[in-house]
Amino acid sequence: MASKRTKINSSTVSSKSLLWAIFVVALSILGIVSLQYFNSLKTPTQTQSNAATVSTNYLVTLNQPSPSFNDSVNFTAIYPKVATRKVGPREPFNPLITVSCASSADGSTIYRTTVISFSQTTNKDGTITGVSNYITLGGTSSSGGTTYDWTGGAALCNAYLMYTDSSNITHVLANTQFSVN
Repeated sequence: MASKRTKINSSTVSSKSLLWAIFVVALSILGIVSLQYFNSLKTPTQTQSNAATVSTNYLVTLNQPSPSFNDSVNFTAIYPKVATRKVGPREPFNPLITVSCASSADGSTIYRTTVISFSQTTNKDGTITGVSNYITLGGTSSSGGTTYDWTGGAALCNAYLMYTDSSNITHVLANTQFSVN
């Protein structure tokens, strides 16, 4: 059996090699940028000051142990003073806690709301401790134009402490997860 040989144009090989090299470099850059972004999300307790990176512990905690459907709950949060700035009519409330719950039965989102009001105390280290208003875990809630109707049953919930800065960038400072019976 005779082997068939194909003559390849060297400019075609060079173009393909160049495109492949550009693709690999682009993926490498994208991977580095994505990794840096991911790492910034994994360490929400680090903030940038003028001189150096300062590590501070920010947190959000649920004040009621083992809540059940239709219970009223609130949160205590520790956050930096910068998170209390009002940045304008689009984001007038800082900080805020967004609560999102998923059904234990099928994992679908059944509840989402935002807590925007805090009583605040300044700590000796300059951070703020805030206690939120109460929310009821259950019923109808709305977020981002979507309405959720939690009519009962167990859920897994996440509470995210966040604020929006003057550049309209939202920063997640801390989160906590809790189960609702």
